Amino acid sequence: MKLDRHFFEILRTRMENILRALSGNRKAYIIFGDRIATDIKNTVTLNPRDSIIPGVKASLAELYLFYKACTAHEGSHIRYTSLTAWKKACKKGPIFQHLTNIIEDGRIEAAISEVLPGAGRWLKFNNNYIFNHRKDYGTGSQAFLGGLVAYSVVGQIPKVDPKITRLIKLAAPYVDIGKAAASTEEVLDVVEEILTIPEIKELLESMPPEPVEGDKGTLNPEKSTPSVKTKSRAEKALTIISKRKSDKKPDKPVGESGKESEDTVGELDKIGESGGKSSRSHTTDETRLILVKHLR
Repeated sequence: MKLDRHFFEILRTRMENILRALSGNRKAYIIFGDRIATDIKNTVTLNPRDSIIPGVKASLAELYLFYKACTAHEGSHIRYTSLTAWKKACKKGPIFQHLTNIIEDGRIEAAISEVLPGAGRWLKFNNNYIFNHRKDYGTGSQAFLGGLVAYSVVGQIPKVDPKITRLIKLAAPYVDIGKAAASTEEVLDVVEEILTIPEIKELLESMPPEPVEGDKGTLNPEKSTPSVKTKSRAEKALTIISKRKSDKKPDKPVGESGKESEDTVGELDKIGESGGKSSRSHTTDETRLILVKHLR
């Protein structure tokens, strides 16, 4: 089948059915535009294209999975992201907005993957495809934010400047805690904590990103329940942060002495491995409160 108007109209109809089913919103619909996003009107915009990564030829099957993943991602924002909390993040400026979006992306994808494992497989394919094929993450704050996105949705850090890698590692435990949050409001608390790390704040303020366009979410978001693995990573991350804050030199660069500290990505990747195969965790509200509020 050719990638013509007929193809994309068939695709739109199919994706709209998927969108309504996974978002729980029968009024959600899809249009085509110059970006991939969602907004307060429950409109999901998809971008017609013949590749996933510019310059990398994608098969029809890969493109189909890509659009299913994009639909699942934006539909998850409609289902789980709080519009009220998102607007609060936007009022705090582009830096706060980007960090909120990065953690929220990981949280809502993890949430929909628990409820709809099929959607989780689409998202996993798409995230791994982009991670494996994207070569340029830019420099400075652009590389930091791009690398943090990769960590949030894939759990790995791409090859960027070692100084940027170190900053991503400093932020990584907070991302894990945010992904286990039940709501977008709790994610805002985690972002506040990331911005208390002087080097990260300095980098982002020296090269501030452009604002994220548009609103996203709903006034009545569904709360998410983290998987056993997500919860376990968050609990381990809290331990790492506590160790850092009790250390006399909590901001000592990783690898400065030739040995990586315990809070490297290698250590973080082990979080949740022994968490069992249960499809759903039984995290209580009290536990979530501990994970988020006891960061300070």
